Amino acid sequence: GAAADAPAPPGQNGQPPADTDLERRYCYLGMSVALQKNMTQALDLHANEVLVHRLQHLPAGPDDPSLQRLHAEYKQKLVDVRGRAWALFRDWLFENPVHALRECDGDRCEFWRFKYPQRRVRACQVLVEEAARRFPPKANCPLVVASFGAGLLFQDFCTAQMLLDAGFRHIRFCLVDTAYRPWKLKYLARDSCCRVFVVPSALLGAELLRPDPVVPAPGDTDEQVGNAAAAAVNNAISFVLYNDALHQFVQWFSCVPDAEVQVMLYDSVEAYAQDVRMVPEEMACHICSAMDYKDNETLLEDAVNSMITSTLAPQGVGVKLVTKPNDQLPGVYVVDRQLRELYHEQLDAA
Repeated sequence: GAAADAPAPPGQNGQPPADTDLERRYCYLGMSVALQKNMTQALDLHANEVLVHRLQHLPAGPDDPSLQRLHAEYKQKLVDVRGRAWALFRDWLFENPVHALRECDGDRCEFWRFKYPQRRVRACQVLVEEAARRFPPKANCPLVVASFGAGLLFQDFCTAQMLLDAGFRHIRFCLVDTAYRPWKLKYLARDSCCRVFVVPSALLGAELLRPDPVVPAPGDTDEQVGNAAAAAVNNAISFVLYNDALHQFVQWFSCVPDAEVQVMLYDSVEAYAQDVRMVPEEMACHICSAMDYKDNETLLEDAVNSMITSTLAPQGVGVKLVTKPNDQLPGVYVVDRQLRELYHEQLDAA
């Protein structure tokens, strides 16, 4: 589970944004179609900048290749990331209170919102329709929604908002992604507590943000040491990106009046399934969401099916958004705990 303080004021210096800025600040949820690559670079630079500023008291001497690499990459990114993207980022994107939330983007993704704006929306609509029909909102009974491959949470942000709009006021999200494992281990190493109080990365200490030290072994080449340092820096940047996405997700919904949105994080399907076996009445999901579950070119059908069969409540359903092998177009599929297809809606090419 996770908890957070009330969010910072939306405007600069505590002032509300001007009316003319509302659309660009609060409707800009995700990557810009025109500035996708540059914005991605800018967000990566920001994560690197957080690390550099929070770790500036640590000496980056020759005996610490990972810190050396962190500072070297930061200097290079300051040169590489420039122009309109960086200006926009500094001017207003960072004021978006959910700017860290992301999902699959790029014109090679068949579910990219800027190219196929209705595909993810329609899948969410089907999910909400199934939830409302099978498990209508009840005062003291949470709707349990599990999400496979939750990642940086923008898809689940949209799902949560649509469920709230449909009248659900008590929702328990069980978010599953192997990418959460390093984040979880960092916090467990610090506190040994399964309840994490999420704060922005810019407020975290060095014990969580520092790239793992690289200690060259006898016989290691400069290339091997450099590769290990680069991997340590990439992992530290990834920690910042996931931490800020999780913080902003929890923070946003903690401020919704008369609603309770609980967040449970798991780094594997089996970890979640184990909790379901222990307390099925609390943890078994009513809806298992699997939206765009490709890992590069590999369709993770077996993992999704395993999660559906091992974590669904008796009357629960799985909702999939996927292009099946040999199909030309994607579809939305609703299945039961035995993977029997209950509903299928083919999506068009628009």
